[in-house]
Amino acid sequence: MCWSKEEIPNSDGLLLRVHKQYVDNDGEPNLGAFSPKPDGAPGLSVNWEKYATAEETRQAAHRPHLNGVVRLITGDVRFIPNTAVEHEPVCDNRAHSEIVVSSPEDDEHRLKLKRRAAWVIGPP
Repeated sequence: MCWSKEEIPNSDGLLLRVHKQYVDNDGEPNLGAFSPKPDGAPGLSVNWEKYATAEETRQAAHRPHLNGVVRLITGDVRFIPNTAVEHEPVCDNRAHSEIVVSSPEDDEHRLKLKRRAAWVIGPP
């Protein structure tokens, strides 16, 4: 392990990259933006704002210009029932964290995440 896990304070921000395919015509992220990706990860992959900026988060995409970035507040996310936020650093990304939910495909849960998200870098 390259980095030690840390406790993310409730007041800290989490940054989520949102590809343009997950943006509705009204410029808002749709529920698909708040679903775990099909790579088998246990939760929704985010960056902890302590160790990454919104632009660094966007630049980590294969095609950065096709992505925006939303910010969620850790405590607001943890307030959602059956939801946890865990710091899961990897060697090439100390900021990597996961929003872990008991039912990741539950539309009501994803809607609660969407309502707590705010654009930091607007959609393409």
